[in-house]
Amino acid sequence: MAALVNKDNYWEMLEVYKKHSRMHGLIRHMEKKMLIDKLDHEMKKLYPQAKPAPKPKPEPPKPQEAKPAAQPQAEPRQKLKVIRNFREVYYDDLPKKLQVLWDRNRDEYKEIRALHEKLKLMENGTPKDREPLTMRITMLDLQIHERWKEIDAWSPVPDELKIDHKRISSNRKYISTWLDRLDKGCEDRELAVANLQDRYNEMWLNHIDISEKTLQELHKYGVKVHGITTADSVS
Repeated sequence: MAALVNKDNYWEMLEVYKKHSRMHGLIRHMEKKMLIDKLDHEMKKLYPQAKPAPKPKPEPPKPQEAKPAAQPQAEPRQKLKVIRNFREVYYDDLPKKLQVLWDRNRDEYKEIRALHEKLKLMENGTPKDREPLTMRITMLDLQIHERWKEIDAWSPVPDELKIDHKRISSNRKYISTWLDRLDKGCEDRELAVANLQDRYNEMWLNHIDISEKTLQELHKYGVKVHGITTADSVS
């Protein structure tokens, strides 16, 4: 497979990667040191290259045999494209909760189409007659939008980010220590929040539980926490 990154275009390709990746720690590492092979590996995840199809091998003629009863074909894997990350994700690989959300969106899209067809038949109806249908469409559209936000935010755990119990304990201690320092007034608050974001991202990508209290504290100081949108951050 041809390389996407070389010595001449390394910095240009790194800028492209920074726009589509949340791997801030890895990005900083690649900014400090030119890791051509690593950046090339990451870019191929974003822009996978098609492999040439193998040539079929000729098979000798087979004697005619009675055909067995047709077996039901396995359902093909469903794909949905996570636009923000420029990659395709198989439906079957999604966590069960996200599969449920995806299924609900599919069903509600069908309902919206059916409601639009009903509206077409109400040309002589009054706005009051159409109001229940339009309100239902609006509500369904909002629900679908919120579910896609959660689905789009999901990312499979890269092999190189799997962490052991020692690293998990280290992350918990780091987060607790720096939240305490921020409570008392930290001079380099911007750097502290950036480091906390990296530690949180690593825990989240590896599906490690963090207490609700800690998540609220992280969000309060400006860390982007998945699933929290109502609390105000400290300015």
